[in-house]
Amino acid sequence: MTVLVLLAFHVAIASVMYVIAHSPFLIHLHQDGFWNFALDSVAYHKKAALLVDALRQGDLHAWWHGVEKWPHVKWIALCYWILGVNSLSFELINAPVWVATLFVIWRTGTVLFDEHPHVAYVPALLFGFLPSYLMSTTQLLKDPVCILGLCLMMLGWVLLFKGGRAWRAVALLCIGFLLITSMRGYLKMVILPILGIGGLTLLLARKHFRYAALASLGGFLLMAFWLIFSPVTTTKASPTHSASVFVDRATMQIDHAVGRIDYIRQNFGIKYKHAQTNTDMGVRLRSLSDIINYLPRAMQLGFFSPFPNSWMDTGRQTGRIGRMIAGCETLLWYVLLIASIYCWWRDRRVLLALSASLLLSFVVITLLGLVVPNMGTLYRMRIGYLIPFYITGAYGIYYLMRRRMWERVGE
Repeated sequence: MTVLVLLAFHVAIASVMYVIAHSPFLIHLHQDGFWNFALDSVAYHKKAALLVDALRQGDLHAWWHGVEKWPHVKWIALCYWILGVNSLSFELINAPVWVATLFVIWRTGTVLFDEHPHVAYVPALLFGFLPSYLMSTTQLLKDPVCILGLCLMMLGWVLLFKGGRAWRAVALLCIGFLLITSMRGYLKMVILPILGIGGLTLLLARKHFRYAALASLGGFLLMAFWLIFSPVTTTKASPTHSASVFVDRATMQIDHAVGRIDYIRQNFGIKYKHAQTNTDMGVRLRSLSDIINYLPRAMQLGFFSPFPNSWMDTGRQTGRIGRMIAGCETLLWYVLLIASIYCWWRDRRVLLALSASLLLSFVVITLLGLVVPNMGTLYRMRIGYLIPFYITGAYGIYYLMRRRMWERVGE
């Protein structure tokens, strides 16, 4: 019953958003039936409408391989084929994904804090009804699917650390990995080493030895395979010794990664050159030393932007209401981050169980601070990686409130 209510609620919200986007109301916040905070949906919609013709003609190959750049567009096209070429049709996927994300967050909380399972509703509802996240799940974006994948991987790791059924945990990890990398393929090279580190952590914790060994060995072997065989452009002569091959290939991959980081950063700068929330636009990251020197600033931007001095400004695309919503959500994030630190200090087993997810969040948010100079885009792209902090932050607040209550009783 709860699932049906949540599905109906999401469909209702998406319908309201759709009707407003096709009306003169709040005209400065939307255009062509799509909201300014999700203008990527316009390109997705146009491409999906073209793929519908392939489905109508029975050309499944053209439908499946029609858009390599945006994998989720094929699913938008499928929804259009079933219900009609209308952005609201994507609710066939958006609504179940949103409900599933809430359920996985709740389930993770109940497994992590099995002594206080009732508190797990708080982070699930806090994140699920976060305005920026809830509204993004009504559009034609790939982020909600990626976020569900992150949640599934997080639950899989927690089940492994807490002694749950190993086969179920591994299945969740695999499904989550496929969802994430199908939407954002470049995250493979971030997740694989973290998979290896997570496996080593399991080994040290003496949990599920076989699966831990497979995770650590598989993650590191796949990473080594990528270092050796992934194509890179270089003018250096190839070494003859196997050890030299590995070292030289690793060096070339690092140089290639540095070049990609600078290239992506410059592309974001060009794409959002007229945006009001651009920061450090003149910064170039041409070498590894440039990146290392910029890391503290990248972490500051990744974890703490938008900053309070911009919360009451009027945004070009989202207006003042968008900035105020972002400010309220960021203030909530600050509180949950502090409460998370208290939760980790109070129960270090929680920190161990979430170690892989927290490491992934830390790495990706820092990378976003490096490559995304536009704070609005960074804010939208990082939101899924805050989920582990929402869970532990909610419990941190609960523990603080309970401690304060007992202190009053003692008085």
